Amino acid sequence: MALLESLHSMRRFFYEAVLCLQTTEECEAFFSDVCTENEVRTFAQRFAVASLLREGCTYQQIEAQTGASPAQISRVKRCMQHGNQGMALALSRLKQEGEKDG
Repeated sequence: MALLESLHSMRRFFYEAVLCLQTTEECEAFFSDVCTENEVRTFAQRFAVASLLREGCTYQQIEAQTGASPAQISRVKRCMQHGNQGMALALSRLKQEGEKDG
């Protein structure tokens, strides 16, 4: 039980660190320190896939734009439909920010 509580605390500590970053450049520096380039690329690709799925793009269009395989696209689609809605929330907020700025 103590290990699980510790893992939960570590995750919350990590999330709090992310939330305190203020610019894209700070996020880039942070994630380049804590993740491999491949991990960051994978996160970014998944998020791009989620965005394109939300826009109604086909698997073929998404594969052409992101290089994601149909299996990867399908996993992201499942996550968007049955996950915790974190990517959907982030995409909605980005859209709102874009509408404010533009």
